[in-house]
Amino acid sequence: MNVVWGIRWDRDDDRRHRLLLAAALLAALAAVALLLISRGPAQVAMHAVIVRAEPDGLVAAQRAVEHSGGTVGQSLPVVNGFVAQVPAGSEHALGATAGVAAVVGDDRVSGWADKGSSAQDAAAAATPGTSLDDVREAIGATQSGATGAGVDVAVIDTGMVPVPALAGAGKVVQGPDFSNQSRDSRLAHLDTFGHGTHVAGIIAGDDAASGFRGVAPGARLVNVKAAGADGSTTLAAIVASVGWVIAHRNDNGLHVRVLNLSFGTPPTRYQSDLLAYAVEQAWKAGIVVVVSAGNEGEKRPGLTSPGYDPFVLSVGADDLAGTAAVADDIVPTWSSRGAGRNPDLVAPGRSIVSLRDPNSALDLAHPEARVGTDRIKGSGTSQAAAVVSGAVALLLERRPDLSPDQVKALIKSTADPLSGPGPDAQGAGRLSVTRALNAPSADAAAARQLFAPAEIRGVLVNLVARLSRGRHAEVGPVGPDGSSWGGAKWGGAKWSGSSWGGSSWGGSSWGGSSWGGSSWGGSSWGGSSWGGSSWGSSAWSSSGDG
Repeated sequence: MNVVWGIRWDRDDDRRHRLLLAAALLAALAAVALLLISRGPAQVAMHAVIVRAEPDGLVAAQRAVEHSGGTVGQSLPVVNGFVAQVPAGSEHALGATAGVAAVVGDDRVSGWADKGSSAQDAAAAATPGTSLDDVREAIGATQSGATGAGVDVAVIDTGMVPVPALAGAGKVVQGPDFSNQSRDSRLAHLDTFGHGTHVAGIIAGDDAASGFRGVAPGARLVNVKAAGADGSTTLAAIVASVGWVIAHRNDNGLHVRVLNLSFGTPPTRYQSDLLAYAVEQAWKAGIVVVVSAGNEGEKRPGLTSPGYDPFVLSVGADDLAGTAAVADDIVPTWSSRGAGRNPDLVAPGRSIVSLRDPNSALDLAHPEARVGTDRIKGSGTSQAAAVVSGAVALLLERRPDLSPDQVKALIKSTADPLSGPGPDAQGAGRLSVTRALNAPSADAAAARQLFAPAEIRGVLVNLVARLSRGRHAEVGPVGPDGSSWGGAKWGGAKWSGSSWGGSSWGGSSWGGSSWGGSSWGGSSWGGSSWGGSSWGSSAWSSSGDG
């Protein structure tokens, strides 16, 4: 008698028992097969990525994605690529395929701003607001007599709403909505978070009835919405937004010369940063890109992306200290300091009073920041960047032939230095519109920037562990389980020094008006007809960027 794992076998019946065992095993295998068939094919985890193709490799890159079991999504011509869903673990092999230049993670990124403490909230609430009249006086915009007329400023942000200072005829032109609210006709293009409306008011708001005037009240705004009610977005949405601005900067009477990007994400190396690559293409196309330097402050040296790209205008924040004079100005502790790449200059960014977006997430989360019934105050390099975008519009109204490199050189060379902070905090000093308008500019050749451009190659991975310390991984392979594809936090400006809460939009009267609707068609929110329905994202996504 043999005993194996407690089962008794009789020698005389070994052959019969072996046959019975084989039959039982076959029956068990058949049952397992039926179970697997009934459950359908095994579910494979998929990852959202951006695939950048070689110059002549777009078709080959698309086929490589399909051969890997993935699907090809939205076209991103600004980076010669597209969005795709690919099986987890296939990214590294895809990155080594002929025709593919780079594979970049497109995880959702959330938080248009950093978080502050309750103590910061209380301090911010008690801080007197700085009006835009004060800002315009301090930087010399009022004295210049310029208004920014004839210059269009594209604003990639959380959208805008038709409060009076943005509702005038021809004031705002609707661009596309790349946010997760784009399919909702009640919310498409509208600012349910509150950041974009505040920024737009600083740049070019204008309301004769209330006396509200932004830095460049004569400029026109192009609204490109990239984030919804919680301020979250994706890398692809931001890159697509930049690409749209480039492709349509001169369409149907548009004249986009300035692009405002009041946000930032933890940096890696700008040469291997897809967003840096995208904004460099805008710069090359003749658009002055103005970006916030970040709100990491003294605790974490280094500018955020894409503000750390050396080609663009990177703006830190200045505290006017209640006077127009530069002598008593300081750089707030939360304004990012440079680590190799410094801010180019600073502009007023502390407790700036601009347009309130009633019932938006920020408005509901921070009633203490409201000023009267139609305004709200916010602090950050987001606000500072908006001030500079308005100032660039004033400069380009008077000197339209300036290239982006010439504008940057002129803005920096005419800035007013602060007496205390080092260049890592203030760059060249505080913005001076008066001096920039009156100073001669360098010729195009002398002003040309010669930095190494961004070039995106390989498999770019954002590691969650490193992101928790505010860093990105360098180029490298993706683990087979896909766990290395972590999301990044997009840091915009601190709203009155506090957390920009993600509470749901409370709803308002905007829906159903001429500002609502999922079809944007290029029409002006202020009432002027722009036509050009072919501007829709489905049409432009396959076009070039020229």
